[in-house]
Amino acid sequence: MVEREEGELRVKLSGYWAADQAPAIECCVPEVLGGTKAAMPVVLDLASIERLDTIGAWIIDRTLHDLRSRVGKAELVNVRPRHDTLLREVEAHGFHVAHRESHDTPEVLVDIGKGVSETGNELVVGPSFLGEVMIATARLMRWRRHFRAPAFVHQMELIILRGVPIIVLISFVVGGIIAQQGIFQLRRFDAADFAWTSSAS
Repeated sequence: MVEREEGELRVKLSGYWAADQAPAIECCVPEVLGGTKAAMPVVLDLASIERLDTIGAWIIDRTLHDLRSRVGKAELVNVRPRHDTLLREVEAHGFHVAHRESHDTPEVLVDIGKGVSETGNELVVGPSFLGEVMIATARLMRWRRHFRAPAFVHQMELIILRGVPIIVLISFVVGGIIAQQGIFQLRRFDAADFAWTSSAS
């Protein structure tokens, strides 16, 4: 809803600003931008927004920057505390700026050069590793009398079979730590329930 009040344009946003509503939200943005006039301050009222995720916050942040570049002054009002945290994170990371800079030609050339260099290094390291394996195999076949099969089997038993309990314990502890840290981080976005899904994956 767009209203004109005391020399400013007030845009009241409502509903679900989430990924599943992205097409409908994108259709509303041109209406907001088209209703603005030069030198008229714009206020985005977020009091009626029921749900907000990263996609919705990014669209609001992008629209806010577009309005500031067009009319000079635009701000957000009546932001709920849980939405304010997400909006601040999106603004701090500057997704709109990163998107524009990603098409810079020198940066693209640098990325291509790094990719070619890394590919060349892998082509050199791969055959050298294969050569070392072949040399070690040849030495083993030549000195097979010195190969102690019982000692080899004993070491495999110690490493594989008897190492299973400590591996399971370490995996459990690491999973618990990841879940704990995930809860701390996702709580800032009101999405702590997703911590278990990320830990399981």
